[in-house]
Amino acid sequence: MSYFDTFDTAVHQYRKWLADCQLPTELLWLVRSRVRWNLTSLYVFQPGELTDSSPHRERFDLALRNSHNIAICHYAVYDGRSLISLDTPGLDFNPKHCVYHESGSCNYQIMQVKERFQPVESRLKWQFVKRFVRNSNRSWNDRGWPP
Repeated sequence: MSYFDTFDTAVHQYRKWLADCQLPTELLWLVRSRVRWNLTSLYVFQPGELTDSSPHRERFDLALRNSHNIAICHYAVYDGRSLISLDTPGLDFNPKHCVYHESGSCNYQIMQVKERFQPVESRLKWQFVKRFVRNSNRSWNDRGWPP
């Protein structure tokens, strides 16, 4: 567990940690709108395009300002790059209903995804996946990923 003052510092340290874990340090950023995650598979629409970290930077800054916990999580490897997400689980809760206090810490994780990673390259197949694959993994609503 570490504390960070900037997104860039956190990502830089995370890349070092990934290298120590012998995982690729080039990053692809998972966002809620491009993922379907059920009990059997993690589907990601055109994962090779997920290079924009700006939504994650904004969420990181917001979580940092509000002392919410942050986790940078590795989910899979795609085309020699690490698929990761910025998890900010308490950020979306209504403060009036939040009964616990967070530490404002930043953690690194490698998720033990038992489900199969399924890259979806075709728009037509993605429409099918969006229609028939529900986000039914128990932890889906707790991730706090950017939209």
